[in-house]
Amino acid sequence: MKKGLTLIELMVVTALVSIIVAVSATVFLTGLSAWVSGRDRTEIREGASLAMERMVRDLCQAGTITAATASAITFTADVNNDGVNETVTFNQNGIPDAQALTFSYTDLNNNSIPVPVAQASLSSIRVVTIALTMNKGDETYALSSSAYTRNQGP
Repeated sequence: MKKGLTLIELMVVTALVSIIVAVSATVFLTGLSAWVSGRDRTEIREGASLAMERMVRDLCQAGTITAATASAITFTADVNNDGVNETVTFNQNGIPDAQALTFSYTDLNNNSIPVPVAQASLSSIRVVTIALTMNKGDETYALSSSAYTRNQGP
């Protein structure tokens, strides 16, 4: 009697191995997809938090706001603590993965200031509300905060 596999046995083993490989690949790809999604979610939240924290911190130090629209703000502040005011502009182009960046403004009495803010009204800005939406892959993250301009105006 010869030892070996018949053609039917070989086909059954091949089919079983194919099923096991297909199930393993599906499990692996599902796990990989979840990992990529989690990584994107973490990166986008970290990026949004860092961008928002910097904008709020720098706006709180604003000495003079020179331009204010719904999509950008320009001001002077000593952001690097060297005793010299730098001109700083925040807009969507300066933030990687930013889908939207909007600013709104209120005065000391909590009255909304229409945008674009007229030159004569720039010194009355006391609160800048920032709304940031970031997008990476399938993940979208929205964040908003307010900055109180302590050094602005009288």
